[in-house]
Amino acid sequence: MSIIYTRISACNLLCVLLILTMIPLQSSAQDEYPVPASMPTIIRQDVNRIQNPMAINRFMTKLRNLENKDSVNVKILHVGDSHIYADLMTGMVRQLFQKRFGAGCPRQYYRYKLSEFQDSLQTSFITPLPGDSIRKSGICYFMAGANGAEFSTYNQKPEFFKEAALLHPDLVIISMGTNEAFGYLDQNIFENNIDAFVSQIRWYNPGADILITTPADAMKKKRYHNPNIEKVCSILTNYASNSNTAIWDLNAVMGGSGSMKKWYTLGLSQKDKVHFSKEGYFLQGYLLFNALMNELDKPATER
Repeated sequence: MSIIYTRISACNLLCVLLILTMIPLQSSAQDEYPVPASMPTIIRQDVNRIQNPMAINRFMTKLRNLENKDSVNVKILHVGDSHIYADLMTGMVRQLFQKRFGAGCPRQYYRYKLSEFQDSLQTSFITPLPGDSIRKSGICYFMAGANGAEFSTYNQKPEFFKEAALLHPDLVIISMGTNEAFGYLDQNIFENNIDAFVSQIRWYNPGADILITTPADAMKKKRYHNPNIEKVCSILTNYASNSNTAIWDLNAVMGGSGSMKKWYTLGLSQKDKVHFSKEGYFLQGYLLFNALMNELDKPATER
């Protein structure tokens, strides 16, 4: 697969080196990701739904307009940690969205190192696609991810939120919480970090809806249960409920506490039992897309 690097050149070599690690990668055609042939029995399809769906009504209306052949370009920005960095889960969601609604623009994604958020000289994070590369009709699905990222990571750099607004997202999906669960978890601090992140998204993107996803089940040192995962999920769910924010409970959908062992047995996770295999990420993307489409396709009387 050929990758094209697109980033405006800096005026000197030092500046170029500073931004190389966050160059958005773009290709004219994405490899076809395989849709899961069957659904593992561990998956809780009965809970694969968007909670508080009214919070993404504007986004759903734009999707319906797009499907009705109105000239609408719908943009989605998915921000997260290492699970998002790989662009496997997000790649599947992008593929499925664009198959149903059409491709509004080429693939574009942003990858960062944690050090870039701590560098006082780092002030550039996102360069949008040129306007002539965006179609009037279709889906644009952007991804921004950093290995090891927490909500507080992005909060260190207001520039990220200012530049993310240049993408004009209609929906911002937020997928973090795993890394917080592996450190010291202070509920008040965590809630404040979530709120600071969401508040900045809303401030710079008043027309965008927000969808939070809970972190997947994960194990410590490959074999120990991590109870903080459940606490993080509970905090995120409560925050969403209290802040009129939609949420997709990946943790519950994948089988809940203890399900990571079963995913590993099925070849759907990596040996660290924190990250997933390609097939595991593809399955997650497939499930998220289905949850969104189930909401979209509801009869008008049930919305």
